[in-house]
Amino acid sequence: MDNNIVKQLESRFSTSANILCEEDSISVRYDDSLDCPAITNLKTKQISINGIYPIAHSNEEQLLYDKGKLYHELAHELYSNCPEKVSYNAWREMTTNKQRELFRHLHHTLEDGRIEKKIKSKYIGMK
Repeated sequence: MDNNIVKQLESRFSTSANILCEEDSISVRYDDSLDCPAITNLKTKQISINGIYPIAHSNEEQLLYDKGKLYHELAHELYSNCPEKVSYNAWREMTTNKQRELFRHLHHTLEDGRIEKKIKSKYIGMK
């Protein structure tokens, strides 16, 4: 994607994110090196979108994918608690890395469903 277009999208998506979340500190950037479609850093309020995943067949389709990724990440911003607020020290001492990784994936799957339901009820057009 052309660098000027990327900068325009980042600006527009950042503005949209701040309006929808009623904040002024959220920034959106494209990062095609991500190993996932998008990710949110709840501490820094940075949303990163992978602009090449999934593969789109047109610019319009890519924009729809990117908007969907943005809205999903905004739901994390609105409804997810920052994991750093919760102390897992005792839990970590009693579990293995493999158990923690499995729990993290399970938690994220359930959290995704919960936040998707909440944002769809707040913004009806995001269904």
